[in-house]
Amino acid sequence: MKTFLNLRLSARLGAAFGFLVLALVISAAVALSGLGKVEDSAKRLSDHDVAALGHLVTVSEDFLASGYRVVRHLYVEDGDLRAQDKTAKEIAEFEKEARTALDGLRPQIQGREAEATFAKFEQGLERFQAAADNTIRLSRQETVDGVEERDGSRTAYVEKVSPVLENLDVVHDELEGFVSEQAAANVQGAQPHGMGGRGSYTRSPAGCAASSPCP
Repeated sequence: MKTFLNLRLSARLGAAFGFLVLALVISAAVALSGLGKVEDSAKRLSDHDVAALGHLVTVSEDFLASGYRVVRHLYVEDGDLRAQDKTAKEIAEFEKEARTALDGLRPQIQGREAEATFAKFEQGLERFQAAADNTIRLSRQETVDGVEERDGSRTAYVEKVSPVLENLDVVHDELEGFVSEQAAANVQGAQPHGMGGRGSYTRSPAGCAASSPCP
């Protein structure tokens, strides 16, 4: 189940990392024609964009792993207090790691829209963590009380945890888009003149004057 939950995010974020690695390779390949600018931009790609994606991957893995463990706590380990307490500890560790990763990601986000999306994502993560913590507390108490019908915790999951988790995934996609666009812009900035694009030098075909466009 964890593999299923992680599949879509892992594929996208893995591709984003691959994109940045390729960008760094391209930057190195054209170093002779624009060494200073390429070195500065490559360092920015390495220190800024890869770090931002790294933090985003960490947060993504943490909230998905937490979501899986909440389900396990409620539906698999119900009645097993020792197993539930172990799972609750794991969830707390994931939540702590996610908050640390968010603190690292925050200064990497640039632009008003991206910052607003980050704030929305952070608020969503806080709501998810609060709802998850409350739900597993209910589940643990049901185990202590020997409750057979565990409607309290499972209703809380369906009504509180699941909708917040789904919305968090949507906002995560929006934030990922901003981080990827930011990286793409830095890759474009890392390419010196002569690599194509606006402002680059293009050799004129034979017979065309340099000062006049060819038909």
